[in-house]
Amino acid sequence: MAITLLGEKFDRGASEAQNQLSTDRVFQMQASARESGVLILASPLLPEYNDEHPDNDKILCRTRTASPEGEGDTWLVTCGYEPDSSTYSSETGDINPWDLPPYNISFGVVTYNRVLKEGYQQGDTRGNPTEAVLNSAQDPFDPPVETVEYNSLLKFSYNKRHFSLKYVSRYQGTINASPIDVLGYSVANSHGRLNNISASKIDVTDSDGDYVHSYYKIDIEVELAMKVFDVKVLDSGFYEFIGGEKYAILNSDIDTAGNDDEVTEPQKLNGDGILSEDAVYLSFNPFFTTRWSGLGMPRTLTG
Repeated sequence: MAITLLGEKFDRGASEAQNQLSTDRVFQMQASARESGVLILASPLLPEYNDEHPDNDKILCRTRTASPEGEGDTWLVTCGYEPDSSTYSSETGDINPWDLPPYNISFGVVTYNRVLKEGYQQGDTRGNPTEAVLNSAQDPFDPPVETVEYNSLLKFSYNKRHFSLKYVSRYQGTINASPIDVLGYSVANSHGRLNNISASKIDVTDSDGDYVHSYYKIDIEVELAMKVFDVKVLDSGFYEFIGGEKYAILNSDIDTAGNDDEVTEPQKLNGDGILSEDAVYLSFNPFFTTRWSGLGMPRTLTG
């Protein structure tokens, strides 16, 4: 199962976009038997991810692909080299750091305990359950059944030429007021929440230590929801609201054998201020909604 390196087959040249250098190196490998591309890429004979280019230490191996060459046991492995967005600095002929694509990209989840009002049945699509969660008497459970829901979390960094503390207070914890694309993900109106935003100032100097310019590294966490962000609260209380007036709920209102003393525990309401036997939940949006355009977040993975 030996894998050998036959050599660097050819140089595919280099390209520049916005003064950003990129290039590929292509290697020819040979295996003693028909191997998978995964095993070929695992060979220690090849450059590894984030290895520097031998002719330019400012560009790193960012992509590696392996494909069989013809019908034999030889493979072509292409290593794509690009600038390191997190450390690349702007000197003569180099791209400005605030023009670089986003970096430090990672994914996670955010969990919530939710009231389970509908369950999934055959034929349902994700995010749209249709089976009502009721007891055998076809009434809602009391206390209600809870479940755990998950939202996706997108974390990334990007650079900006200018930034201000006001952006943190303006956008932290807000919901997007209009549709927006973030790193290639389309976020519908009120389906994204800015969970965290922070910035650090970076001063760039030349080889002599003289100041060149400054920029800001922005760290962002965006929560992506399948449903509109809201909080559901059981409608309950000690008063009914009838004809524009509040009336204390009495024990006799909920039990004909009860006395006329006011209840000591909140009672379920129907969403319109009237006593109810069923559990009704009211929805509230606890997050401020605003447009995120001022942040200049990258729309795609390339900026």
